[in-house]
Amino acid sequence: MSQYSWTYVGDSGRKFKISLYHGMRTGHLLVHCNGKVMIIDFSVRKTKRYTIMVDNDMLDLVLSRTGDEITYSLEVNNREGTPGWERDRKDRRKSIKLGLIFLLIIIAIVLLSIKLSIVF
Repeated sequence: MSQYSWTYVGDSGRKFKISLYHGMRTGHLLVHCNGKVMIIDFSVRKTKRYTIMVDNDMLDLVLSRTGDEITYSLEVNNREGTPGWERDRKDRRKSIKLGLIFLLIIIAIVLLSIKLSIVF
């Protein structure tokens, strides 16, 4: 039986323990978050992707099969339309605005110093 565990920290700062149990002989899969069952699936033997919501974020649990080996990964899903994508888009806009303001201040200082150097 494969057992994996991840700790995901949401935007609110809360920690979520996401655990996975996958029976190698049966292929049965159980995923829970902080003790709450999120996914039950039977006879999972091929590559598969599951999407779960944790603290207003979408996470993708990916089971990848290569040969006789299965690997597990947990990824933040920031595709368009998801809460994480909206938050990232707002953060990018704020960063661009802040960068432009900083650039305008630098240009104003340079122009002011040139103007003052001409006067003296």
